[in-house]
Amino acid sequence: MYWWFCQLYIAHAYKENSSVRSSIEGERNIQGFYTAYLSVNAYYLIAPEVELNHGYCDLFLMLDLQRYDVNHSYILELKYLSTKDTETKAKTQWQEAVEQIKGYAAAPKVRQMIQDTKLHGIVIQFRGCELERMEEVL
Repeated sequence: MYWWFCQLYIAHAYKENSSVRSSIEGERNIQGFYTAYLSVNAYYLIAPEVELNHGYCDLFLMLDLQRYDVNHSYILELKYLSTKDTETKAKTQWQEAVEQIKGYAAAPKVRQMIQDTKLHGIVIQFRGCELERMEEVL
């Protein structure tokens, strides 16, 4: 449950620090913001755009077992909707993200990367600078 509060905090910080120009870059801007925020933690190594099963997950939080006893690993899939996008598009995008993250989790490389930790797959969807939906799907 700790991950939930962390993501809400980062989503709130994104909203507070975003501008109209931030929406021009959309998902890339959100990914950069999350990468920067998550990089300050000492427990995980943040790997953006890791190739897994012929796709690229947005963020993979790799455990740093050299220094810490970590029990959880994370794949984050970030999605962006413009404020004008329809609910139908939001639902379709969400379902695609769930399928993407399940595909990433099935990659043989992931088993090596997470070692004996529990893998959590989290989809985070924004509409403009607002958090639309966030859910653990694995």
